[in-house]
Amino acid sequence: MTTRFDPHTVRENYFDIIGEKTASLFSACCEAASTVSGATNDETERLKNFGFNFGMAFQIVDDMLDYTANQGTSGKQIGKDFFEGKVTLPAIIAYEKGSPAEQKFWEKCFSSARHNFDQALHYINHHNAIQLSMEKARHYINMAQNDISTFLILFIKLL
Repeated sequence: MTTRFDPHTVRENYFDIIGEKTASLFSACCEAASTVSGATNDETERLKNFGFNFGMAFQIVDDMLDYTANQGTSGKQIGKDFFEGKVTLPAIIAYEKGSPAEQKFWEKCFSSARHNFDQALHYINHHNAIQLSMEKARHYINMAQNDISTFLILFIKLL
């Protein structure tokens, strides 16, 4: 909530926020399950890291859906985060890559009641913000896969 309506939110702040919110919740769940199951400290650490990285990817994708979702199939209302002033990765990327006029647009959107979702979508698409956000989500998925790969190998050997 500290960055709502703040167009000057930078990527590092965004990643800190989703790390402390969604990713830490996923991480804690994986750590708790690991501890309850009697896993070693190393296994618990890997599962905790898996949860964190998966949570980061999950939140980035969820934030992308605010600009790309089909409400009929996803159940997610398109533009909801945007209209609530939540500054997410696609908007941050579009702002960073935008011309001075485009940056003024984002500043108006997030500092007043003047919202133009269609124009926001145009800038997001023009600057490939969805694709760039997806690349970052894939980065976290790759890290999560590395964290859990040992467990998958053991599972396959048991089959």
